[in-house]
Amino acid sequence: MNAINPLLSVGLTGTTPIGATSPRPQVAAAEDGPLGNVFSNILNEITRLDSEAASLEKAMYAGGPIELHQVVIAGEKAGVAFELLVEARNRLVEAYQELMRMPV
Repeated sequence: MNAINPLLSVGLTGTTPIGATSPRPQVAAAEDGPLGNVFSNILNEITRLDSEAASLEKAMYAGGPIELHQVVIAGEKAGVAFELLVEARNRLVEAYQELMRMPV
């Protein structure tokens, strides 16, 4: 279950108070295999999208030349990417459980 813990640290931009900073860790490979590398690369990309959305949000609140729709789009990109990763993880867990139920 330790491989799932990095998912919990990726939050949506609306959950962090204004001015507060939350660490956005780069996730190392969960396993020494192609599937672990794929998920860690995807998680790093989701973390990047979330950081980008948070920086746009801060720039907008600071009065920068950022429009509201840019912030909303960046936040939605990060949210949809995270939901996609969670759904892929759920499908893999479901497939694993189905394999474990099969008689040998």
